[in-house]
Amino acid sequence: MKLDLSERSHDQKPPSNPIPLRDRLSIPLSGFSAEFAHKYGSPQELSDLRAAGAILLGSSALSSLTTTVGLHLAMGGGGFHASYAVAGLFVGGLTGAIDYVVQYKGTLSSRGNAELRRVGLKLPDPEGTSRIPFLVRLVRVGQAATFGFLAGTFLIIGTNFSDVQSYIDNKYMTSNQTVAADASKLVDAGIARSKQALSVQDAEVNNISRSLQALRSNDVRRAIGRKTNAPSSTSDPQLEGLERRLAEATAKRDALAATVTAQESGRNAGIEKAINESPNAIRKRSGLAAQLEALSALTSENPRLWLLVLAFEFLSLALELGPMWAAATKLPSALAARLAREHYVAVSTIAKEAAEQLEATDAERRDVGEAVEPQAIDVVLPAVSTAVQSAANDNVPESSLSNDVAVPRRGRGRPRGSRNKTHFNGHQGDAGYEQ
Repeated sequence: MKLDLSERSHDQKPPSNPIPLRDRLSIPLSGFSAEFAHKYGSPQELSDLRAAGAILLGSSALSSLTTTVGLHLAMGGGGFHASYAVAGLFVGGLTGAIDYVVQYKGTLSSRGNAELRRVGLKLPDPEGTSRIPFLVRLVRVGQAATFGFLAGTFLIIGTNFSDVQSYIDNKYMTSNQTVAADASKLVDAGIARSKQALSVQDAEVNNISRSLQALRSNDVRRAIGRKTNAPSSTSDPQLEGLERRLAEATAKRDALAATVTAQESGRNAGIEKAINESPNAIRKRSGLAAQLEALSALTSENPRLWLLVLAFEFLSLALELGPMWAAATKLPSALAARLAREHYVAVSTIAKEAAEQLEATDAERRDVGEAVEPQAIDVVLPAVSTAVQSAANDNVPESSLSNDVAVPRRGRGRPRGSRNKTHFNGHQGDAGYEQ
């Protein structure tokens, strides 16, 4: 009997559990990779990292929504604009990237170094401390406060949009009271004419319907008198004509009814249009400033609305500052210390390899220097003839004979320009002299 122990081999790696998709999406937002967190993190630490990633994503979404709503309220004119939505997504993404770099990823190194120093490990001090991260965090706090205030304000305006618009419309009509009276008479007169036309058309439809009903009743009586169900041939053209007139009159009546309904529902819009066409009209304010003014007036009339405004602003501020709170409480220090340790180990390995390479280079240079050692250069002095030496030695003092090179001098009594005159040219030629 043979036993298959191949699956129990000690050199086989244990089966690895696949990382869930939610962790691959949420944990990297906290500054750690999903593989590193699952390899070294505890279940509680993994839960904290998921929460930190969700907080960062929620804060970015709130910034994006706040920017989009603000742009629509300020410049939208009541409609949806895709460009404003794209701008809001850009602002939200940029805010999330700043929080990721400054609040999450940028704090892991200092957090890990602090943990390693706390347990007694001596680490090199940083070369210098930069105030840029502190200033960026300070600016981020100001941005969060601003976005929190704007988000709360925009949310209140959105939830009370009908009241805000009513206040703006009433103020507009009050400012144009004289022009509005004339415009109202003009619009109401148009509605009255449409209603009168609708009444006339409705009466015509009723008359045609009665005529058609009477003609059909006569056809039925004639058919009963003849004891046959076939209608008479004389009534067919009349029935067709009445039915055609009835269909046309009914369509016209329905069109007039739709016109009257549209005029009544758009009465205020019609009056506003008539006011705007007047040269003496005061233009309507419908921008963000007008909406804020309306909100201020509404809160003055109802002080309890202020509590709702403050509650929304506090909630928005808390959500905007969520990444800072998560960076201070939800990022595991043990994982940060392990990450810092791996960083120092990797840097030490690189430094050791560099030192070994540099030492090898220095040794190679020393070997090359020993192999190519500079050799002494023999200097061959020019040979001097015996006659010149004896003539020179007779006139040179003994103290100068010890010099390595004797400078020949012209012999006594020999006239200048003699053929025996010699010149020391320093080159080795014919006995070193030029005759």
